[in-house]
Amino acid sequence: MKEKEILQEIIEWLDNDTSYLSTRTDYARGYKSGIECAKEIVESIIYKHDPDLLPNN
Repeated sequence: MKEKEILQEIIEWLDNDTSYLSTRTDYARGYKSGIECAKEIVESIIYKHDPDLLPNN
């Protein structure tokens, strides 16, 4: 897989909705929060690499 393809897959993952993740238990809330935090970190890395890759920019 080429870098561009890998980045495209990651960017698609960033756009995936997390609303389907349950928040009924502490574990589920923590899991959802962790996924959202991971997305923020990945997005900031991509933004530093090349902001034009992200659809919001």
